[in-house]
Amino acid sequence: MSTSCDFCNGSAFMNKNTKLPEDLVSCHDCGRSGHPSCLNFNKNVIKIINRSGWQCLECKSCTICGTSENDDKLLFCDDCDRGYHLYCLRPALEKAPDDEYSCRLCQIEFGDKASAPADKK
Repeated sequence: MSTSCDFCNGSAFMNKNTKLPEDLVSCHDCGRSGHPSCLNFNKNVIKIINRSGWQCLECKSCTICGTSENDDKLLFCDDCDRGYHLYCLRPALEKAPDDEYSCRLCQIEFGDKASAPADKK
């Protein structure tokens, strides 16, 4: 596990962008690390990562099928940073949303506080 942020080269003692202490998150596959603020993570992502771990962009795989192939078809949830192939979702998506995306798990967990809450019908 890296003890420095891959983005600002700071440590948990000091984020070089904010000049403040900030815990690092580390990829559970390769050990790369980053500050949540350097990764532009919101509070929802940090909550999920603390519970379930995190994969960096280079190691990211689809939560449903488990593969990293067709990475150009991987969609990332704005609330947990998990990856999903567009074609693994049910219903499948033909293209990524133009704005924010929240997976079904995060829509359930965060409700109206999700980045892209479920449509109320």
